[in-house]
Amino acid sequence: MKKGFTLIELLVVVLIIGILTAVALPKYQVAVGKAQAIGIIQRLNSINKAQQLYYLANGAYATEWEDLDIDLQGHTVSHNRNLYFSDNSYCIPMPTGLNSARCYIGSKKVVSYLKLEIYFAPQTFTKNKKIECGALPDEPLAQKICKALILDHSITQSDCGSAVCNYTLEKY
Repeated sequence: MKKGFTLIELLVVVLIIGILTAVALPKYQVAVGKAQAIGIIQRLNSINKAQQLYYLANGAYATEWEDLDIDLQGHTVSHNRNLYFSDNSYCIPMPTGLNSARCYIGSKKVVSYLKLEIYFAPQTFTKNKKIECGALPDEPLAQKICKALILDHSITQSDCGSAVCNYTLEKY
């Protein structure tokens, strides 16, 4: 009697592994993206708290990251005032200063495009204080990550225009 596997048995094993991969990979990608987005939301909340403290002390919001009393691990500040992190995410200040910030995960070339925004000063913007998650209409993975981040199920997605689908994650 010969020991070993037949070609049919090996093909069945490969087929089973392929099916498991096809089912598990999308869920894994959403889980990884959600974990990365939660890390950015924590950074945004830290930036928000530091901005509020700066505002209480100085009567205005900080215009430079270095002015904030905050330690953001693993970041560098570029010449155009963007914050870059080691996990392939980055934050940019809005043109009016640091009244709000946008943070991005990846790009079109890396996993998926995902934008997270926080607004500190509602008097400066028409939006109330909230954190939003945005995804391009042609990025289903980013949309799934945004939907997975919504904790309050009474909050719904805004209309998906040609530019971006926005989801309100947190109001404060």
